[in-house]
Amino acid sequence: MFGVHFSFPSGVVQASVTQISALIVQTSHLQDMPHSIFGELTKPGVEIIKFKCSCKAGASECCKHVVAILLFLNRNSVADLEILSSTDITCQWSKLKEPTLTHYKPLPIDTFDCYKKNVVDSNSVGDDADTIRSRFIAAAPTSAIALHSLGRHLPTNQSSVILAENTQLSRLNVSSHPLSVYLQNYPVMNMGDCCKVSFSKLSTDFYEVLYRSQKDKSFWDHCRQYRITGSRCYGLYTFNKTFKTEEQWALKASRYFWPKPFTNKFVKYGLQYENIARDLYSKEFNTNILECGLVIDINNPWLGYSPDGVIIDEYFLPIKIIEIKCPFDGKKLGIKDLLNSLKYIIKHPNGSLSLKKTIVTMHKYKRALFY
Repeated sequence: MFGVHFSFPSGVVQASVTQISALIVQTSHLQDMPHSIFGELTKPGVEIIKFKCSCKAGASECCKHVVAILLFLNRNSVADLEILSSTDITCQWSKLKEPTLTHYKPLPIDTFDCYKKNVVDSNSVGDDADTIRSRFIAAAPTSAIALHSLGRHLPTNQSSVILAENTQLSRLNVSSHPLSVYLQNYPVMNMGDCCKVSFSKLSTDFYEVLYRSQKDKSFWDHCRQYRITGSRCYGLYTFNKTFKTEEQWALKASRYFWPKPFTNKFVKYGLQYENIARDLYSKEFNTNILECGLVIDINNPWLGYSPDGVIIDEYFLPIKIIEIKCPFDGKKLGIKDLLNSLKYIIKHPNGSLSLKKTIVTMHKYKRALFY
């Protein structure tokens, strides 16, 4: 900021209003025209009528340049400001440009006293960026970044659904499934060096992943990236049914490990009503449902699954896992018509319903992570 001027347009003095004009240098573009601020104050009692700035945020009348001018006026008497006409104001930049640019000459950051040269090298920190970020979020769970990073398992206000607090999740009684033990001894052939590094970094801390991934979506995404998960396992299975070249597998792996963000009206609808569906199920069947994050297989840490809920007994032993589907057509169809329209549900002659074989296979895999 190089000039704040007490001005009266065209030299006309208004008895009840003081008009303020100011120019503030653009620190990122010193050679360009400065931002122009114009405001009006009442007198003799000083109250703000309006203030506008030429910057992008200036129309809101609350940009940082307006705040800077108000702070300046608070620390300096308005009577001491220079009185200018509107013609004089247009000439101020040409007069003050040279001394201003000399005063605000750009300098390297290490020349400032606030800069500390003994900054810790980020590469020397043992934990990765996602781990550090997750710890900050855990330390301040109500901060903006923590709330923004909450994933699809958002906590509800319903008393019938148990919130996934760390103490509750640590009581979850989980044992290894025989299939998990068998799979542990299954050999993995031709694993490359880069894959070995990624595999070695997969966490085997069941409860830490379970809790942190429920609270922090970025950590949830990080944990899922290099794992075969419940929602993606069937796609890998069907892809391998026919012969694939190395180039096809490379493309498949690239899209699997680094998927593009995806959402649509169907996904948004499901997220909107998932908590409601979970609570209705809990009330209807009088069950306790535990919400959690990513469930990993400690014997095979490359496997994972994020259930929509886990039904537990009084000993915190998993009884069932819940997979919630909120069909978009449910907005306009009745329950009978909706069930008839769902392709993954089979309706039998006796009126009973069952899931298609492919869906059942996926859920068997998911249950194997719990029991």
